[in-house]
Amino acid sequence: MEYTKLVYELPSEGHVTLEIADMMGKRVALLTDERRQAGEHTVRLDASLVEPGVYLVKLRLKTAGSDLLRTIKLVRAQ
Repeated sequence: MEYTKLVYELPSEGHVTLEIADMMGKRVALLTDERRQAGEHTVRLDASLVEPGVYLVKLRLKTAGSDLLRTIKLVRAQ
């Protein structure tokens, strides 16, 4: 199996959702859906979950005072 690591840093504690979606916005994989502390976190992605192509990695952080959304592109080569 092929794996890649996704590393992200949270500015504050809150509920984190990390998902991979196709370019149409349809969820392909849910990697994290839990409360996390502030700081750096690593998620291991099983590359067999996604076919070769371009995807969006969406990170949502919900805290008592705000919501944060970050999106990056992920390219899965053959």
